[in-house]
Amino acid sequence: MNPLLVFFTIQSILFLYWLFLLLFPGKVSKKSYTPSVTVLIPAYNEEKNVGRAIKSVLAQGYPSLEIIVVDDGSTDRTAEVASSLGVKVIRTSHVGKARALNAAMKEAKGDVIVVLDADTVIEEGAIAKLVEPLADENVVISVGKMAAEGRGILAGFQRIEYAFVSEILYAHSSHGKPLPFFFGAFMAIKKDFLLEVGGFSPDTPGEDFDLFIEAMERGKRIAGTAARARTLVPESLPSLVEQRLRWGKAGILIAWKHRRILHRYPLYLYLYWPTYGLLGFPFLLNEFVKYIPWHLSQGSIVEYLLSWFSFLGPLRSLYYLPVWGFAPLTVTGVLLGLLSMAVIFWAWRRNGGSWKDFPYFFFLPTYGTFLLGFILFLIFPYTLLTLNKRSFIR
Repeated sequence: MNPLLVFFTIQSILFLYWLFLLLFPGKVSKKSYTPSVTVLIPAYNEEKNVGRAIKSVLAQGYPSLEIIVVDDGSTDRTAEVASSLGVKVIRTSHVGKARALNAAMKEAKGDVIVVLDADTVIEEGAIAKLVEPLADENVVISVGKMAAEGRGILAGFQRIEYAFVSEILYAHSSHGKPLPFFFGAFMAIKKDFLLEVGGFSPDTPGEDFDLFIEAMERGKRIAGTAARARTLVPESLPSLVEQRLRWGKAGILIAWKHRRILHRYPLYLYLYWPTYGLLGFPFLLNEFVKYIPWHLSQGSIVEYLLSWFSFLGPLRSLYYLPVWGFAPLTVTGVLLGLLSMAVIFWAWRRNGGSWKDFPYFFFLPTYGTFLLGFILFLIFPYTLLTLNKRSFIR
């Protein structure tokens, strides 16, 4: 059987499920809850960004709030910028995010720990919204919705991507089916739970992802909230590739670490995407390449490229389906294209997506199918080649 047909079928089912979640949102309980909060901001050479992050927290007006910046061995003025804003600063050697957070946690006085990346800013009232679900004794982690900030074409694509992923994660949470790969740049954790699990784990490049799985393994819940934050995203291709390979490697290592519970969460598809990249992406690329000579000879190469690199593709394919025939691969490919277009558009607009970003939406297959598909193709080889690097300092 063609691996591409298998992957297209799985993805079509997944997008259909996501469409259902978006069309019929669950209820999110809201209770008044204002625990004491310590915001930990880990920072490594973030003198240009850490001030924005601190000011966004100071503007919250939240009662009983403490801010600690962890300067993880910076060689710039990160600590000086933080100190000038009147917050507590702890310095460590460059030990990595997880160990830096663990060092700061020992100094934290709040009952709830909010982790905020130094390149992330939060919107008004975000902390109050973020901690609300923690009133439930079974909820130990809560997360917000994340928007992408940056300049250039790659940042434009990521604005669509982050809006889509945030809304899908929120939809899962509202139905009591949280996914374990929330954005960790802005999250709240009960301090008692952190102490119970021994803090953030430094043995993978994804301490946030690891903590989410640890909570689920212990039968605890993760709640999505409407708290909003904006984070700086990679603007260059090398930095994007580095980030996504690190995320992919973290997913594989953490899936192996917590393999005892994989069978309990079939929808989480821990290893599906890198497997698709390794096995499905070459077939997809082959399907694309093999028809290029014919379209060149017919003078229709522009239409052909637009069909692959934009959402014109699903619409055009639907029109030509009776001509091409109803072969399984063709039908599932068209279905996947239409479903993905509908779900991404719906989630993007629901999450406040701006119409000025519509060109990025229209050409999203360029980013999502080809660029991210190629990165997914690299994840397994990259993980194997760097497996002996057990110290994940970043």
